[in-house]
Amino acid sequence: MAAVSPALLALAKRIVRGAAEFGLDEAGARICGGAWPLVKKMMAPVVSELDRRFPALMLADKGAAAAAADKAADALDEDPSLQRTLADGLASLREGQAEILALLARNDVQLSTIGAAVDRTEGKTDEVLKALHGLVLQVEAMRAPAAATAPVLDPAEVFRALYEANLTAMNQ
Repeated sequence: MAAVSPALLALAKRIVRGAAEFGLDEAGARICGGAWPLVKKMMAPVVSELDRRFPALMLADKGAAAAAADKAADALDEDPSLQRTLADGLASLREGQAEILALLARNDVQLSTIGAAVDRTEGKTDEVLKALHGLVLQVEAMRAPAAATAPVLDPAEVFRALYEANLTAMNQ
């Protein structure tokens, strides 16, 4: 396993120290911006291990958390197993990117089909708008209240009415 880059190690230490002051997600978002979800995924195993080793790291007590964060940052500098875990997190992130690229490649045919359909509509805006208007009218018609249904007869009541009419007819 290749050694973790100094820049990645410095970033992890800044996030750990910031977590003591702001909380992990807030510190990560402030330091990494929009890339925080990816960095968080990469750092999750390291943060879990640091939290296990330094229980005060994620406490609400800022003083205890700050002291634990300093110790955790020092551990990141000195402990090769933590550095390997950080490097492994980066490697898994790269593997995840490869999976995403493979998924996009598999869906390329579908994306090409959609692109071709969009290309065919160029210059036919009026036709597309008319078709959409027709669809809107169909949806509105489907939302309209249904016509009142005919009353449903109860079979037992129909049989009783026929029986009574039959008795009346026989008596006459």
